[in-house]
Amino acid sequence: PTYLRYVEQELKKEHYQVETIEDPAKALTRLDETTFDCVLVDFEMGGIDGAEVCRRIRQRHREPETEIVLIMLTSHEDKTRMTAGFNAGADDYISKSADMAVTKARIRALLRRKFLVEENRRIVDEIREKELDAVRARAEREAAELRATMADQLAAANRELDRANQELEHFAYSAAHD
Repeated sequence: PTYLRYVEQELKKEHYQVETIEDPAKALTRLDETTFDCVLVDFEMGGIDGAEVCRRIRQRHREPETEIVLIMLTSHEDKTRMTAGFNAGADDYISKSADMAVTKARIRALLRRKFLVEENRRIVDEIREKELDAVRARAEREAAELRATMADQLAAANRELDRANQELEHFAYSAAHD
């Protein structure tokens, strides 16, 4: 709890909005209620370990628009736990013994990457939408041209039908008269 408060104060100094929750089950529920850009998880927590929390967050937030930066911030520096954290979906594994300036820099870098990925996704979606609009416009133009061509062909067929009807009337009149 002491380290948690320390991290909270340090991040607030950087003008981050910080919400701290010590109970992992409550934290998972809170993640379902609101959007977070980044979540710091300790490996050792009551009830559920940090790797399981990461795994559950990744399972619940698979859509690109709900992507969350997950950082395992823990006192355990062994490779087994680090590997477990990364395998569970953590984006980074930071030791509590690391200098807070380094921790904040890594958080900034991961958030910057997240926002760049989101911006790229937004731009790609915008380009796709414009391409779809262009395809729709081209299809509408081609359909209008086709309708115009068909209208011209229909008008020509009606004129030919009128001419044939006139010839038939003339022939019927002549045959009836004869």
